[in-house]
Amino acid sequence: MAWMSSHLFVRSVEHDQVVDAVAELVAQPDHRASQEGLLDAPGPVVVSPPHDGWTAVCGARAWIDDLVWAAARLSTACRCLVVSCEILGNAYRLRLSEHEGGAQRRLMRTPEGGWLDQPDGASAMPRYDDVELLAYRSLRELGIAAPLVVLGTSPLGDPSRPPLALGEAVRLVPGATVEHSRAPLSTVPFEGDDPPVLPAEASSDFGLTLFERRYVEGKPSDAAVDRLLQIEDDFLARAKRARPEAQVSLTVTYYGGEHQEALDDLLRARGRPTAAYGERGERTPWWQFWRYFGRLR
Repeated sequence: MAWMSSHLFVRSVEHDQVVDAVAELVAQPDHRASQEGLLDAPGPVVVSPPHDGWTAVCGARAWIDDLVWAAARLSTACRCLVVSCEILGNAYRLRLSEHEGGAQRRLMRTPEGGWLDQPDGASAMPRYDDVELLAYRSLRELGIAAPLVVLGTSPLGDPSRPPLALGEAVRLVPGATVEHSRAPLSTVPFEGDDPPVLPAEASSDFGLTLFERRYVEGKPSDAAVDRLLQIEDDFLARAKRARPEAQVSLTVTYYGGEHQEALDDLLRARGRPTAAYGERGERTPWWQFWRYFGRLR
């Protein structure tokens, strides 16, 4: 159920103007994202055709090191509203900005003290937000169509519905020059008030069983763990609404870093199962999830 996404959304202006402005951004070396450790170059930046008054820019985070900066520059070049949205669902992290004509209207970051840096060992676990719900509602309230919001995902839902064709997108590949090409773009016909449900793994042997991994930081407390379990219950409720015909269950494995034992004790006290170390496997720090999108700024 972890929604991992990194998009820019441009309120409708001349499409060629958006393409030219995005191409200029990805060509600038000063804000080129680090590709250290990548075996292959990232994929192209995809500029969608307009849909319900908005254009989505996907894949820019792989080439640009700061989407908030990109949103500000793009809003100046196109003289319009531009929204950047970066979601790391499995680490409860969100950064969403709104810029219009170069001026920042809004900047949302959660958790406040943990978006940019790894907390030190003495820090308390933050009260995490349901970032997928927060991001989805924020984007929809701006009028961005749900099929654009979930571009690049495969939400749990009715698998029989055919893809929604959006038209022809522009693909930009930075290099010595920025190469342009065109290709059809489709997305899932997503709708409703719930954010996408994206399980890490699923089994249909006995009903629909969803498995998810969540990564948290800081010294846990009763209140912080109760909040995690509240969000977990909300995830399960969304999954049941997405697949009302199925018997849905959810198992979440929490990774708590140096505070794993204390976290497990609090989870077991609430009747939640915990994985043995060998079953849990090697812990990957949350910031490595974003490695294919460059470094977080």
